[in-house]
Amino acid sequence: MLSFDPGQVINRLLAWPPAARYHVAFSGGMDSSVLIEILASRARDLPGGLTAIHVDHGLHPQSAEWARHCAEVCRRLGIPLVLERVDAKAPAGESPEAWARKVRYGVFHRYVGPREMLLTAHHRDDQAETVLLQLVRGSGPAGLAGMPPLRPFGGGWHGRPLLEFSRPNLHDWGRLLRIACVDDESNADLRFDRNYLRNEILPRLEARWPGVPEVLQRTAELQAQAAKILVAVATEDMKSCAAGDALVVASLRRLDPERRANVVREWLRRAGLPMPGAAHIRRLDDEVIGAGADRNPCLRWPGAELRRYRGRLYASPPPEDRDPRERIAWRLDQPLALKHGLLTADRAGEGGLRADCCATGEVEVRFRAGGERLTPAGSRHRRELRTLFQEQGVPPWRRDRIPLVYVDGRLAAVPGLWVESEFAGGAVAGWEFHWVESPAAGVAES
Repeated sequence: MLSFDPGQVINRLLAWPPAARYHVAFSGGMDSSVLIEILASRARDLPGGLTAIHVDHGLHPQSAEWARHCAEVCRRLGIPLVLERVDAKAPAGESPEAWARKVRYGVFHRYVGPREMLLTAHHRDDQAETVLLQLVRGSGPAGLAGMPPLRPFGGGWHGRPLLEFSRPNLHDWGRLLRIACVDDESNADLRFDRNYLRNEILPRLEARWPGVPEVLQRTAELQAQAAKILVAVATEDMKSCAAGDALVVASLRRLDPERRANVVREWLRRAGLPMPGAAHIRRLDDEVIGAGADRNPCLRWPGAELRRYRGRLYASPPPEDRDPRERIAWRLDQPLALKHGLLTADRAGEGGLRADCCATGEVEVRFRAGGERLTPAGSRHRRELRTLFQEQGVPPWRRDRIPLVYVDGRLAAVPGLWVESEFAGGAVAGWEFHWVESPAAGVAES
């Protein structure tokens, strides 16, 4: 008996915030084919327009054929298709599955705008695989919560409207309607963790305990509730522990170890950094928080590092080597996107860098090479930038990452900190600089 009602999918979408446009992640497989057929048949009921996005990873000899299939389906359904070809070959040491997912979601981020919604065809069996994967990885409630039905995504949302349905339900409905789809034989490759769970483990579990996917779905829902409570507790604890983008070590010490670890994990999550394992959390207590006051320890794990400086904890991705000879021309009326942050300039009512300095002069962005000197506005003393950073309490590892603004080859400003007195506007309107360092390049998606 067919136990799938497409109307429930539309009702789920209508219960979510109205989107200006819906973007379907369309691989051409049966799951996403079922989703796009449902949405196309009921597009008039949706508050926003409908687009499909197909990412050709370039990893399979038939990938171009799959892209043509998706284009033909979208032509038949009258749905605009975005076709993006990428090189998703994983670098050495990276998981092929995780890397392809990272590249794919990078594409989605480029096309899903504010108040728009990405829709993926994850279903109940995908959720069961996710929960089992997180379990064998030793994850806590946040990981065991699996994939949420709806979550923020850029300035919009990521929705999974098929999450309550099983793979057999969806595939039976697809076969009933004779929906054509592509068949990726790599889904049977047991070298990949998800395929191993899907083809070897879950069938055995279901043979012994029928209904295991439904049980794991309930487990995910319960863990999501627990994770929500932990976030609320961490948010409350952060009121006494957070200082800007850092955590105060003395305040962390006043918490018991479990709440301290909870605060650190939530702080890292908000910064978009990879989670540390249990062993690193123990080392955090022993080697970083518990270290002597005269030490500046550093704890590293893949994709992140945590440092202590002047009684505070700072977290960031591992720093990239910078070439001090690098010169970047900059038009002040346009934001300057760097690999590790964003530099912008606004017209200030008064103060900042005198506008007339930049009207005809060449503006460049450079980074520390050593020996730079500056006379901050309001001071009569010319001093080394190194000394100014020390007095300001700027952590040593961040000093080489802060962009420096040069006008006609002379250091004119350190964004957010100082303006060279000779370039300062005083009561005259000028340019005010803002530097926001990106804590991480991205977060892995499911």
